[in-house]
Amino acid sequence: MVELVTVLITVTFASAVWCSALALRSAKRLWRIETAAFLAEAVGLALILTVAAGLRFLLIPGHHAMYVDEPWYVEAACNLARLGQLVVCKETWTGSVCVPYEKGIGWPLVLAPWTMIFGCASSAGIQLTRILGCSSVLLAAAAARLAGGNWRHGFLAAGLLAIHPLHVAWSATAETNVAAATALLAGLCGALALVHSASVPAAALATSAFGLAAAIRPETALPGVVAGIIAGATAPLARPRRLALVAAIGLSCLAGAASGSRLWSMNESISAGAFLKLSNVLPNLRAIQHRDLLAIHAVVLALAIAGSTMLVRRRRSTAGFLLLSTAIAAALIALTYDRFHPRMLLSATVALVPLCSFGCVGSRGNRVVRRSILAALLLVLVGIVWRPALQAASTIPETQLLETRIAARAGRLPLAANALIIAKQPAILAATGVQHVMPTEDALSDTKQLQILVDGERPVLFLCDMYCETDFQGAAGPAFCRQILQRFALQPVVEEALNARTYGLYRIAGDREPNAPPLQCPIAPPHTPPTRNEPSREGTPPERNADDHAAASNGAS
Repeated sequence: MVELVTVLITVTFASAVWCSALALRSAKRLWRIETAAFLAEAVGLALILTVAAGLRFLLIPGHHAMYVDEPWYVEAACNLARLGQLVVCKETWTGSVCVPYEKGIGWPLVLAPWTMIFGCASSAGIQLTRILGCSSVLLAAAAARLAGGNWRHGFLAAGLLAIHPLHVAWSATAETNVAAATALLAGLCGALALVHSASVPAAALATSAFGLAAAIRPETALPGVVAGIIAGATAPLARPRRLALVAAIGLSCLAGAASGSRLWSMNESISAGAFLKLSNVLPNLRAIQHRDLLAIHAVVLALAIAGSTMLVRRRRSTAGFLLLSTAIAAALIALTYDRFHPRMLLSATVALVPLCSFGCVGSRGNRVVRRSILAALLLVLVGIVWRPALQAASTIPETQLLETRIAARAGRLPLAANALIIAKQPAILAATGVQHVMPTEDALSDTKQLQILVDGERPVLFLCDMYCETDFQGAAGPAFCRQILQRFALQPVVEEALNARTYGLYRIAGDREPNAPPLQCPIAPPHTPPTRNEPSREGTPPERNADDHAAASNGAS
């Protein structure tokens, strides 16, 4: 499966470059671009891209929102480069033990070249996701153009995705939703191009990108198959070639989803039979009735319906039907999750955004200038409506910020090659390239071995992080942390603090003196006023619960 997904990644990138080159060479025929309009679009898209990058790189601090899952992605990618295998590892008393990576393999394989070039760091996934988030803004413009729009349609579609609060918020994490949505949007560009001109690059892009999206998040296989069937049925090809195209896209999606079969099994075991049930749809719809979430999705849905109506009136219903059907398929499967989160609707969102631009932007006649101004005003209005959600997204719980920062700083320390670090979750540090990380419960399972190690010459360190929080739900971490803190004397090596809460990496210096007070870590005040860089504990999102701990976290993600 690793080889297959690697081929999907390579073909997606190559065919995207090829399609872009062909589009520039045959601009008037395929994209209907004239020189003045092309320059106007280039300037407009550059402005939109600047806004998108500013929101994703400056407004939202880079952070791990899913705690365990995101470091696992990077660790698996690093181990693929270092060991040639997709595995996650931990230190034991008999040496390092590695087990197969148990989730969809698409995202670690996308990350692997990045880690080879820039090195292993816990922030690797965050930086790449930010870049993909910005790239998807350009893909939204391309999709609007390929659906039959002009430069104003592309400008509006790109602008809506650039300021979409959920897309912005999750583009500053290493979670897989933005990456999968970007691959799905690239596949839609290929599918829309097939409707107009059945070229080999367009077919390759649709086939490989839809398969890659499914390899990153298996649930995107269904919208990929739906889009592939519609594109294949309407492509200007002979019947046998249309059937072959549909079969190729379908097989690619199924193969991508099959690469994450372990994740499907995990989801089913965790959900106790509630995974992918239609009975989950109504409760999940009620979950997005929060004021900010409702404003986000209502705006996109209303504009997409208006755009679909306009395309039907202009007899361009094929592109509208393709995008709308893909969005419905993506939304339906996301809403059947038993542990639903609004970020799972990002794939449906990117399919709807190109449609949104057709509701108010004209393409000919004396009203072109007026409708262009209307499009710009619409973006401003939508930005005002979405501003509270963007502000809320920029307030990150300090547990997430500290967990991300302390791992990054610990990974940069010039520790001895044989240094052993004890941490509740090895992936937090293993993602930075640290090779010897032992789970806290394993270290405490043999106190004699631990005492011998502490008394010896090998450096032994302890990571005090969010898993030592007394109110961390569903985790045994606080109890294990207390045993370490009460038994040993700890010397700070590196610490990271926000407000009065401190996480740190500490050298275990031997037994604690009986009368010496134990180290208190983390120091967590009950209430802290929120700021952008020092958010409060009350800002913790719904994911901070038992389902995000250990195996349960894998299924939710």
